[in-house]
Amino acid sequence: MSSVPSRRRERWNSIAPAVRRTFPTIPVGFAGLAGGVYLDSTDFWSNHAFLGNLVVNVASACIAVPLALFALAYLQGKQAETVVQIRIRRRASAAAAEMTATVMQPFGTKTPSDVITELNSIRNLNAELKSLWNFPAPDVAVLPGPIPRQRYSPLIDDRNKRVQSLFGINVGFSPTPDEAWMAHIREQWDNVRQIRSAAIEVGLIWPPAETTVTIATAISRLGTGPQGAFIGYPTTSDNPEVWDKRREDMKNVDRWVDACCDLLQALPQLGQAPHG
Repeated sequence: MSSVPSRRRERWNSIAPAVRRTFPTIPVGFAGLAGGVYLDSTDFWSNHAFLGNLVVNVASACIAVPLALFALAYLQGKQAETVVQIRIRRRASAAAAEMTATVMQPFGTKTPSDVITELNSIRNLNAELKSLWNFPAPDVAVLPGPIPRQRYSPLIDDRNKRVQSLFGINVGFSPTPDEAWMAHIREQWDNVRQIRSAAIEVGLIWPPAETTVTIATAISRLGTGPQGAFIGYPTTSDNPEVWDKRREDMKNVDRWVDACCDLLQALPQLGQAPHG
């Protein structure tokens, strides 16, 4: 209930002060018309035709002028709001295109669907690698180890080559994180959030709330980029401490792939026009 008076107050405050100052003449006009009707019933105007016309005209002006000014102010406000909404729509369209281009920058001519398909392939390789790590660290000085090198090495090589081909980065045991891509994504996302706030102020919704949460969550989970997730993995000659740590690091790959897929799947919704 409290929101109704608040909205009325906002509408009243949105009217120009010069227009509001004319409103007290409206009851004066109605009083003049009421008095004219009363005097007409007493046949007063039969000998005061000019005065009657003058009273009617003044009373009508006291009512019509404030209402006309109010209507003009309302139409002017609507026109200004429409102009702002058109500008917001253009900015939103440009921001969505820039955000999409930034996210897709490492992938060349691939579409988001192509990248998601490739990420799922990497995820499957990751799952197969994890299935080989249910053993303690192998002691190759004594035994060949529970993970045959001829099976492990091709898997890790295939996965690393796919990551390097997809993102155009080097995946090694001590990669130097290249945070430029994620920095640009966060910069574009900040721009989207600013435009979203401006859109809400003029009654537009962009992007949808669910899409906003999905993208914000995905970006926070992507961290410094793929090199921060696809770190080096244990070899069959690693000591038990390294082996156990690297096995735990494998979980970061799945989380990172999930976040990247969520971001890519949300891009089409970001490209939808603001509505309200």
